[in-house]
Order: sequence, then structure tokens, then C-alpha cells
Amino acid sequence: MIRVLAYALVLAFVGTACALAQAPAQSVPRRVLVLWDSTSVSSPTWRASFAHSMLEMPLNRLGYIAEPLDVAKKLPDPAGFADAHAVVAWLETDSVSDPADILAFLDRATQAGMRFVLVGEPGFLRARSGVGGVSLAAANAVFERAGFRLLDEFVRLTFDVEAEPRVPGLVEYERALDPPLTPFAVWRPSDPATVSALVLRRRDRPETESHVVMVGKQGGLAAFGYSHFFEPELRRRQWRIDPIAFLTRALGASEAPIPDVTTLVGRRIYFSHIDGDGWRNVTEIQPGRRLRKLSAEVVLEEAIAPFPDLPVTMAPIVADLHPDWCGTPEGRAIARRIFALPQVEAGSHTWTHPFDWPFFERPDAEALERAIASRYPGCQDNPGWFANMVTRVRGRLQGNTEAKKRAAEFDGQYGAAGAYNTPRAYAGKPYALADEIGGAAAYIQTLLPPGKTIGLVQWSGNTAPGEAALAAAAQAGLRNINGGDTRFDAEFNSLSYVAPIGRRVGAHWQIYAAASNENTYTDLWSDRFFGFRDLVQTIANTGAPRRLAPVNVYYHVYSGEKDAALQALLGNLAYVRGLEVAPIFASHYAAIAEGFYGARIVALGDRAWRIEDRGALQTVRFDPPFDEAAVDFARARGVLGFRRDAGALYVALDPAEASPVVALASAGAVGAVYLIDSRWPVRGLKREAARFEFAAEGFGAGTMRWRVAPDARYALAVDGTEMGEVRADAGGTLALSLPRADGRRVAVRLRRVQS
Repeated sequence: MIRVLAYALVLAFVGTACALAQAPAQSVPRRVLVLWDSTSVSSPTWRASFAHSMLEMPLNRLGYIAEPLDVAKKLPDPAGFADAHAVVAWLETDSVSDPADILAFLDRATQAGMRFVLVGEPGFLRARSGVGGVSLAAANAVFERAGFRLLDEFVRLTFDVEAEPRVPGLVEYERALDPPLTPFAVWRPSDPATVSALVLRRRDRPETESHVVMVGKQGGLAAFGYSHFFEPELRRRQWRIDPIAFLTRALGASEAPIPDVTTLVGRRIYFSHIDGDGWRNVTEIQPGRRLRKLSAEVVLEEAIAPFPDLPVTMAPIVADLHPDWCGTPEGRAIARRIFALPQVEAGSHTWTHPFDWPFFERPDAEALERAIASRYPGCQDNPGWFANMVTRVRGRLQGNTEAKKRAAEFDGQYGAAGAYNTPRAYAGKPYALADEIGGAAAYIQTLLPPGKTIGLVQWSGNTAPGEAALAAAAQAGLRNINGGDTRFDAEFNSLSYVAPIGRRVGAHWQIYAAASNENTYTDLWSDRFFGFRDLVQTIANTGAPRRLAPVNVYYHVYSGEKDAALQALLGNLAYVRGLEVAPIFASHYAAIAEGFYGARIVALGDRAWRIEDRGALQTVRFDPPFDEAAVDFARARGVLGFRRDAGALYVALDPAEASPVVALASAGAVGAVYLIDSRWPVRGLKREAARFEFAAEGFGAGTMRWRVAPDARYALAVDGTEMGEVRADAGGTLALSLPRADGRRVAVRLRRVQS
């Protein structure tokens, strides 16, 4: 009963979305147009905006692709976005350069049937110049289509304001309405169907009543000061509304399947990747310190080789390896040993490790870099504690003259918190984008054993590549990853720090890592070297009650330099070993993320959908209340199985089927052998009356569960070798554990044995 009541409001907003999902052969719209303003001081770039950093992840979670539209430029005709479902405005300003252009865009979009969601100020009502604003009546024509309207009233004094939350859980989600309340405009519902989630009023002043959080049949409102909390000095933020629940209602809960990047074959995805920074650092950990052992070798021996069940992607910096730069035979030998391991995938962390990618998009970048050439330290043989000590002693003997000179030159221009004072780590030759991407990959390929190829570039520095860099990666056949810096722990205690899947850059997508690396836990590798152990909090918080992200252990080679950092890393790997995950390489995850942006959901009617252009994405999800259904295998095609987990129904698609069909029925109407979950990815499932077979590949033991007839017995064969009999339990769960195959694909056959 509680569950039914909890989702009654969701069902009330199914409306046109469900009607669309049931229409024959019609694509489900997945784009949401997001208005933002690059003239805002706090968000001069899309990457810096709240719309990207806070709102895009909840949109992705609901299956939507954010299409950023900068209101500082002439807005396009919304008719060009026929596949758009809604428009969201989050401007972070109280005035804009051209209010009439924005309102005309919104008017055309909402008249065409797009939903409208307003977060924060209706900043498009006033012109920044003071001339050329729009009338309240014209604005309300748009607002009222979404289900609300704005009055010409404003409450500045809030000392006696009473707050009335009306939808439990939707407001005061992460932060209570702490006094003094933010002054507010007066908003009212314009439709009887509009639901008010938070109402404010001054005592005995009914005319001040304002409905500051509302959801209507065609949109929603979360007014300024009541959508989220932000402390500008420390840049700390929290949601006041539950953004996922709010957007579910405001955008209309749809029964259509949601492309999901967190899950594979019924289990949460795990991947790990390593940036090559610190490769040549001599470890401080004994006995390696006495042996002058490099951090790269420590990582190999302590964090990679002992974990053959946990695949990892290693991405060196070419300048640390190449003999014409700072490479040594020892460093290259370590790289070859790492890449020889079956659980290791090769990636690239560029050639010279750019810190500031936008710097190199400037036409005068080469001249500017020549002017600061003296700041580059060059190469040191086996740098680390010993070399640093020698440098400090030499500085004292020389009266710190050189140190003072460098300090005077330091302007903190490059890198987070001024940690870097050059736009890249190495500058032995002029910068060339072709070298950083394709050239770096080609060199690292020479260090790989036969049969292995490099497939991923891991962005360096501020992880802000431009469109040219992303295009170069695509041209070189490389996936890409890094950026985002997701954390959700005691220090970053908000859903708002969980990054979206990626960032649109022109015609390309930058794919974000699913978790932050140890740099943010250690004050940019300057203190608290044990801090990375807190990653387990983020893994837990992004896994339940909603699964928001895969499990990602992302770190640098310099974690092998300090014992506290190494122990934190090993603790994280041990923790992951105890989880129920599907381990894959980082490039595989990047391909899945790319599939999210390409996937099309085609509604076939009668609760059936065809999934097209999904690439490597192999999971679709149904959220409450639609998660109570089951897959109807009589009508489905290319579906491996399904599982209810983490508050949702996850449906596993078969990679061997280009255009699978997902069909739903009641929970009892299944009628086929199906996969519940697996550690190894599965493909090519063939079901017959008394047998089924498939291919699988992965790392560690191939544990998996299938749903079959209760107590059914099967003869198991792997690659044609009989492995004995396996038997389902009384509930029909058949548990398998295939022998370790180190990533090699195996053929599995199960033949029913009659009692």
C-alpha cells in the first residue's frame, strides 16, 4: 500500500509520455534542451555551470541527453529539435542580453508540445541593459503551459515566513530550509492538476503565499533559493529538492526503457584506470627505497599483479618512456612487464601531459610557451625524494637565488589551485596535437606484446580537451575518458558532486571517469596521503538507494611512492573484491557511455520497444513503478535476462543482437531460461527445448546465475570439455562458476539431464 501511494503522483504525470511510448514505431524523445548563460560570472563555460555540474547527471539518470544552448548567443529555431522532449532553463543570472529572443524560443518550444522546467531565477524577463525586457503577461503565457504563473509580487522580509512542505521527500532532500529563508517571488499554480511541493507565506499575509516548488502536467518549477543551497566561499553545495524525483515528475514518468551505463549482465560495472604521472618517481616505501625502485614497479608488484581478477587500464605518459625525452631502459622494461599481464589494457596519458588544454587552442600558444620556457624543469634521473633533497640542499648553498627567481615567476596560472606553473609537464619540442593523441598511442603500441592494441586516451591536467582534441582521438580510433571527479562522501556530502556521464564538446562527447582519483583526496598530492581510502564511501553512496555510477578505482602511478597512499589503494581494491560486480576494461566502459548518447528507443506499442544504435551499451532499466513487470520472452528478441536490484528492473541485452526488442508482461509471465546476473559479460545466447548455450569472457572466476526450472539438472561443458553436472535450487536458480580464463572468450553449453 505504501509503495502504491508513493508512486501515485508519478502515475498522475505519465500522460503524454506513456501515450507516446505506446504509439507504434515512434522514437522516444531523449533530448532535453538546457538554457544556460555564458555571461554569468560563475559559469563562463558549460563545464562550470550548475546546469552541467548539478542537473545533467539527474537528466542522464532518467535517460535524457542534455543539449546545452547558450542564451548569450542567438538561439536556434526549436523546430530543429524535433526529437527534444523538454526545455530546462537554469541561467544563474537575474537578467540577460536578449530577453525577447529567449522568450520567443520558449514560446515556440512549448507551443510545439515540449515541457518546460524552470530552475532558479526567471532571468530572461529583464534585459541587462535595462531596456528591452518582456512583459509578465507574455512570460506567463509560457509558464501557464507548464502549469504555473508568476505574480508581480516579491517578498523581501522572511523573518516571519512559514514553510509548508507538501510532498514528503521531494523537498528538504539534502538540506533543510534553514533560516533566514531566501527572499522570493510569488508563484502560483495555474492548473488544478499542478502539485505544489513547497509553499511559503508570511504569517497572516495570504497575498504573500508562494508555491516555490511545483510540478505540472507539462513541466515544473524550483524557484531560486529553494532548488539548492550554495556557499560561494568554499563552493559547497547541496540539493534542497530531490532532483531525480523532481525531474521524474516535471518531465513526466515514462514507462519506456532507460539506457543505463552503471550495469552489465545484471551486476554493477567495475573498471579501474591508472594515469602514468609519477612513473619515474623513486618510491619512499622500504625496502624499495633502498633498492631505488620506481613507483611504477611498486604499482605493478603490489596493485596490479596480485589482482588478476580485476582488470585495469594503464596509461603512461610517453615523455616518461621515450628515449629522446625522459625515458630510460628501466622505465620501458617496467611498462612491458605491466602490459604483458592479461588483466592489463593499454591506454595513453598523452605525450607531454598538457595541464591546460585550452591554452594550446590559442593561436599564440607557441610564443607564450617560449616566454616561460625557463619554468620547465627538464628531466632528472630517477627523480623522487633523493633528487628533491639534493635540490633543496643546493638551493640553500646558493642562497636560494634560483628558488627566489622561480617564485617570482610563479603566477599560479596553470592547474588546480595553482599547483602547476606551466601549461604542460614536458616541453622538449613544440606542442603538436597529433603527437599528444595519435602519436602517443602509436609509441605506446611499440611496448605492447603481440595481439594487444591501445584503445583509450586518458585526458591529463584540467581534463578540458577541446573539440579538436576529441576529434583527434576519434580519428586515431581511441575512446576517451577522464574529468568529472565524482565524489559522494562525508567531505562532499551531496548528490550534486556526482558527475554526469560526460560533456558535449562540439560534435563529440568527452566521457567522464566514474569516480575521482586520489588527487582530490590528498590536497593535490600534498597532504593526507591516506585520503584515497574514503573512496569506499563514494562507491557505497552511488550504489544505493539508487545506482548512480559504476564502481571506478582511478589513480596515478605516484600512489606507489608513499606507503599511506599505497595502503589506501590496496584497501580499495580489497573492498572491490568483496562486491558483486562485472569487471571490464576502462575502454569498454567508455564505449558503453558513448552508446548511451547514440541509443534510440523505438516504441512498438503494447509495452514493447526496439533498441537501436546502442553501440556497446547492453542494459536498459525500468524505474518504479514500472519495475514490477517482467520480460515477456515470447515477444522479446535479443534479451539475455533481467534482475530487480537497487530499486529498479535491469534488463540485460545480448551484444550479438543489433536491434533487440524488450517487451514487458506481468511479473509471472516469463516462460524462458534467462540470465539473472554474471561476473563475466555474456553474448550469443541460444535457447532450445532441453539446452542453452552462450559465450562468455572475463577475469576471475566466471560466477553467474540463471533462472531455470526448479531443481533442474544440467550437464555443463566449457569449450567442449565436460565439467560435470550442475543443479538448480528449489526456486529455479542455477549457479555456475566457470574456471578462470584471463579474459579469453569461452563457449558454454548446458544440456538438460532428465531425472
